[in-house]
Amino acid sequence: MASITDVQEWKIRPIYDALDNGTPKSALQMCTKLLKKQPDAQILKALKALALERMGRDDEAAQLCDEVKAEKPTDEVILQTLTMVYRPQGRYDQITEIYEGAFQRRPNDEELANHWFMAIVRLKDFKTLQQAAMKLNKQFKDDKYYFWTIMCIFLQAQATPSNQKILYPLAERMVTKAIDDGKLKSFETLQLYMMILHEQQKVTEAINVINGPLGKTCKVESERQRILIDLAKTAGRWEDVVLTTRKMLETNPDDWNAYVHYMEGTEALKGKDAESLSEAFELFRSYQTAALKEKKPIRGPFLAELELLNRTDGSKELVPLVTKYLERFGGTAWCFDDLRPYLHAVSSDQLDALQKAVLPESADEKITVDKVRRRINLKKVRRFRAVLNDEEKVAEVKDLLRLYVSSIHLGEGLDARELQPGDDYLVLAAHYLVDLYASARETEIKLYEAAAILEYGLKRSKFNFQMKLVLIRIYYELGASQRGLDLANTLDVKQIQHDTLSFLFTDDLELFACFDKAAMALLKTSTIYSSNDKETPEMIVQAFKFSTFSKIPEFLKFHDRLGQSLQRAMTNRQTVRVELLRRSVAGACESLKGADILADIKTDSSVADFRDNRDRTVLTNWNGSKEDLPSILQGEAFPRPRNQWLRVFALIPHIFDALLRGENAEELRKELAEVAAGKDGADGDCANAECVGHVADAVVNCRGSSDVQLTDAAWETAFNFVEGALERLGEVQPSLLRKHLAELVRSLELCNYLLIGLHCLTGDGTKPAGKGSKQFKNVRLRLQELLTAFRAKLQDGLTAVTKAAGDAPTSEILNVLGHEGEKVAGVVGRNVRDSRLSSLEELISAVRVRIQAV
Repeated sequence: MASITDVQEWKIRPIYDALDNGTPKSALQMCTKLLKKQPDAQILKALKALALERMGRDDEAAQLCDEVKAEKPTDEVILQTLTMVYRPQGRYDQITEIYEGAFQRRPNDEELANHWFMAIVRLKDFKTLQQAAMKLNKQFKDDKYYFWTIMCIFLQAQATPSNQKILYPLAERMVTKAIDDGKLKSFETLQLYMMILHEQQKVTEAINVINGPLGKTCKVESERQRILIDLAKTAGRWEDVVLTTRKMLETNPDDWNAYVHYMEGTEALKGKDAESLSEAFELFRSYQTAALKEKKPIRGPFLAELELLNRTDGSKELVPLVTKYLERFGGTAWCFDDLRPYLHAVSSDQLDALQKAVLPESADEKITVDKVRRRINLKKVRRFRAVLNDEEKVAEVKDLLRLYVSSIHLGEGLDARELQPGDDYLVLAAHYLVDLYASARETEIKLYEAAAILEYGLKRSKFNFQMKLVLIRIYYELGASQRGLDLANTLDVKQIQHDTLSFLFTDDLELFACFDKAAMALLKTSTIYSSNDKETPEMIVQAFKFSTFSKIPEFLKFHDRLGQSLQRAMTNRQTVRVELLRRSVAGACESLKGADILADIKTDSSVADFRDNRDRTVLTNWNGSKEDLPSILQGEAFPRPRNQWLRVFALIPHIFDALLRGENAEELRKELAEVAAGKDGADGDCANAECVGHVADAVVNCRGSSDVQLTDAAWETAFNFVEGALERLGEVQPSLLRKHLAELVRSLELCNYLLIGLHCLTGDGTKPAGKGSKQFKNVRLRLQELLTAFRAKLQDGLTAVTKAAGDAPTSEILNVLGHEGEKVAGVVGRNVRDSRLSSLEELISAVRVRIQAV
């Protein structure tokens, strides 16, 4: 059979060039032409398959690959080309098969053997992987394969808890033999040994190993000491903890973790008696004396003294130390965060004295970066501890704005990516304005002011992450998703941040009536999950290749953490929800029928298994309370609980999928009713579930009957439910805030469910039941009337918003910023108005499409 050597290199080089240049169609044409002359050439078939895969023609590509695989190729280039087709499709089992077959025919080819092993790595079949590693070790007599075998046994034990009592001791015996044979020479193999001992809770043995000759494989002493401390704490050997941390602090007196371990150790050994405390304070102060002689600021020993006092309930003595810490480090950006755990000791009436000590008035009123940072830290402390009434908060906002304006000149000449020294003045001011909005939600003025202040700041600090995040949440609360999404696109969110941060700008995004933009944003954030599925297995492969054994469990945990991500599940549900609204009803039905996007129906237990990786700390919180800014802004917990939501919006598309296929979906409907009866969901979620239940009942009750009265009666409950929801909407006001806009979108969803239900009765879902027949005439007329009334209500709202002034309301606070403040207020007003208009226009368009579909 023809292999790569049977096709001249100059003939296939243009094919490679076309594939590399992103023109697979051209590559396909060249392959097809050459195959007419050499129809059996494996390399041409493989390259044609690759071109087809790049064009999205996966089925044809897979068929060609299977043809080549059946010919049992052994050429590395052909095998790699087939791998490039199989890997994006997730067909790792096929990669394993082709390399296993090639290795069987060329058993002395070590490179082929390695490719076979790595293919099994991608499958995560650890038992087979162990057998493969043993085969490689026997065939090629290399120590790395021996340790691969041990690693595979360890992973097998991790994956099968029932076999751990057999597998962990087996792995340990193999390591012991390697030590006896002098094979354990690297720190990574030592770490593998430590992992095996750790899983068996053999802490004493692990300590002896790390303290023995093998511990010298760790070339970084501080790393060895950290391992020893963790082991000693687990074993309760507090003398070792104290002794080791003392050594670490002598080397690095700024090692915060070492201070914490030292305090834990001394407390465990001696409790909180005066002698042990005196000894600890004496030690910390000796490090403080040394630190004061250093040019580089060393804050560890000063912070350790605060922590020790805090642990011993010395609240009264904390205030002088907090003051000294601010005096010493108040000119740094991290000072407030360092002090946060100890500020509970500072009372509101001590704040003025604190300010005088840290920033005394002097004849020299020249503003410097150091003074700005000190004042910002003091303002953060004030925000954290002071209890202010609304009038005092307004005064504080004005003061913060004046301070920012006075600091602007310090940022002249800075690089575009650098932040202005006074930026946090504006963020603090926005926080106070959010407080004021939360206490009087009937007016939007404070949100406009907060948005204007932050837009003002972004003109000079275009890369201020905090400003953008706060601004996104404020625009969303104003019902203005357009500017919020534009800002989100400038955040430069990368890789894992899509999982941990995207909730800040995608949470409930489907309820802002920006369906196309929402679909794009959700698609963008979901790329991390497809990357995880494809790239993390390759990271594990590389870890095996270079024998970095400590990374392999980390990569596996990372893979599982993203695979079971709560945010991933939410994004999938949101995407389905958006697709049902942005497509025509027939298109929505087509997407529902057996679509891959439909997630598995989740039970309570499996929903609970989702990993919540969302980072709630990324937005700064200088409040003394635990409530964060988005929660204050919305007047409810953010992000909200999602257990019920996840199940509702998994079940809804599955129910319609079943109905479109002519099934009754009885079990699914029953489960939806049970979920809707739960108490942890929002009212809107329950309304969606209840409406779908009524629509599904109507569809099932109409099947097999042509009786007009029976049909009308079957749909009565569903129509009453949707009509009631539309009546409760009231008039669409110009102040179209987030909650009001969400109610409009949910109303569209309810109408959409009625239409999808009618489509379910045609069998193929391409058109609603009843066109041209008497049976559904009344149902269709009633639905048309309902949609027409809804469109009229939206049209009135559009007119009201259009007539509203584009500028933000007049603001005394923004006058502090002068003409520029007035100008940016106008920008905010237009941003909000334009976004609201766009949302209403999109809703009207969606309703119009559905009227035509009836």
